[in-house]
Parts: sequence; structure tokens; C-alpha cells
Amino acid sequence: MSRDHDLERRELLKLLVTLPVGLTVGCQLGGPESADRSTLLSPEESLSRLIQLLGPWPEAERRAAERFAERFLAAPHAVGPYLPGSSELVQSLAGRFPAEVFGIQEIVLEDLSPPERELLLNLVRQIYSLIEVRFHVAGEPAWGLCPEDRLRHTLAPNPR
Repeated sequence: MSRDHDLERRELLKLLVTLPVGLTVGCQLGGPESADRSTLLSPEESLSRLIQLLGPWPEAERRAAERFAERFLAAPHAVGPYLPGSSELVQSLAGRFPAEVFGIQEIVLEDLSPPERELLLNLVRQIYSLIEVRFHVAGEPAWGLCPEDRLRHTLAPNPR
């Protein structure tokens, strides 16, 4: 019996000795500055990040996407369904994507919880229903600007 007790005691001591190392490594890998987790953003920053990820803007148009996100956030009727009611959900959803990613091409919806999936789909529907985004996707000039080619309406849409 004393031999079993010594064996259990040794295992416990091994565990206790390695605990500080495990905590240090775990904190470094799972900390907010690691590659697999983005820094904690405010709800507004998180929503802006989601808009930039989901929109039709390529990397070259990053500034246009940022300006669009600023205008979106400034419109209370556009932000109403997401902030402040779903702030935590918006933050957790934005935290799923690495900070350096811009204009994501594909999202696996099965990996998301039902509330996250619903919020994401609603945001995509809302973004792509806006006339500014629809014109951008169709390759049309911005709303209110006249096309340079007066016969543009006779041509096929410009694919992007």
C-alpha cells in the first residue's frame, strides 16, 4: 500500500512541477496577441471588421471598404439590429477571423452557432441590399455619378 501511495504522490508532484510551464505556454499561445486569436475589439470595431470581411471589396479597395463601414456605423437604422443588443455576438463572430484577413471568400456556416449564423446572414443580406454595394458589384458608376460612356446602358455588365 505504501508503494501505491508513493507512486500517486510522485505523479502529483510531476503534475505540480509542470503546472507553471503549462500555464506559461498556454497563456502565450492563447493570449490576445497570438496568431490564432485577434485582439479584443469594441462592438463598433467588431461590426466594422465584419462589414469589411463580408463586403465585395478586394484588397486594393481597402480604404473604400473602411469608408463604407464608417458610413454604415454612422447610420443608426443600419446598426440598430446589431448594436447594442447583439454586441457580444458581434464581437465573438469578429474574433473568429484572423486580423490580417480582408474580404473573406468563403465562410463555413456549419462551424457557427445558430445565433452567429443568423446574425451573419442578416448582415450579408443588409450589406448587399444597399444600392452602393449593388452598384459596386455590378461595376456601375457610384450612385449620382454619370457614366463616362453615354452608351453604357447598351453594353453587357462589367463582371468583377
